Amino acid sequence: MITQIFKEVASSSITQVGKIGNILSTDDEKLSAILKDINDKGWHVLKGYIPKEKCTELVNETDRLMIEKKSESNYWTDYNGSDTRLYRIQELTSNFDFFLRDPFLKKIERTYLGALKHTGYDNLLVNKIQFVENNLGSGGGWHRDSPHSNQFKAIAYIADAERENGPFQFINGSQKFWESMKIYLSGLTSTSQYRFTPEEINDILDKIGHDKLSTLTGEAGDVILVDTKGIHRGMPIEKGCRYAMTIYYNDKNF
Repeated sequence: MITQIFKEVASSSITQVGKIGNILSTDDEKLSAILKDINDKGWHVLKGYIPKEKCTELVNETDRLMIEKKSESNYWTDYNGSDTRLYRIQELTSNFDFFLRDPFLKKIERTYLGALKHTGYDNLLVNKIQFVENNLGSGGGWHRDSPHSNQFKAIAYIADAERENGPFQFINGSQKFWESMKIYLSGLTSTSQYRFTPEEINDILDKIGHDKLSTLTGEAGDVILVDTKGIHRGMPIEKGCRYAMTIYYNDKNF
C-alpha cells in the first residue's frame, strides 16, 4: 500500500504540474477556462454543443440499432435491462462519427491529459437508460474509472436529462490526488477502491461537504467534459429514458 501511495504521489505531482502548465500556456481563453474548470471541479459543460435536430436523429438511430444489433458483440445490457449499450458504435454506423472525431474535443483531451498519455485509439459508446424498478442508473452506481490515473470523457446528452431522467452526478474535486488522499486518510475509502455504496458516499459528503455534489441536468445537445478519475454515477432513473453518447479517450495507463 505504501509503495502504491508513493507511486501515485509522484505520478500525480508530475501530472498536476503538466496540467497547470497547459492551462497557463494556452492563449485560447475559452480553452483555458474549460481546462481550469476540469482541473478544479473535475467537469465542464458545453451547453447546446450539438443541434437539437441532430440529437433527435441520433435518438432514432440508437433505437433502431439496439433492435437490429442485439446479436453483435457491441451490444450489452445490465442484469435488469435498464442500461442498454452499444460499445464501439463506430463499427456499426458512421452516423455518430462527427462526435467521435470532433477536433475541439480532441484538443481539450490532448491538452488536459497530455499527448504522451494517449494511445491514439478512441471509442464511442451510445446508451439508453430506461426506468426499471430498483435500477442503479448509468454505470451501475457510484464509481470512479481509475483510482490512480486521470481519465477524460466527453458525454453528450442526446435527449433532455432532468432530475427524474437519471442525470450525471459528480463529487467536485474528487479527481484530485490530494482530495482523494484526504478521504482515504479519514478511513472512508481504500487506495484502490473503484466502487462505492450510497452509505459510503454519504459519509464522504458528510466529511467534505454536501455542496461538493453536482447533479448535471441538461438539455439535448449539452456535452459534459469530465475527468472520470473522480467519483461519479448516473442517478437511478425515476421515469422516461436517458439517451447519451460517450467518447472514451483511451489512456495507456487505463
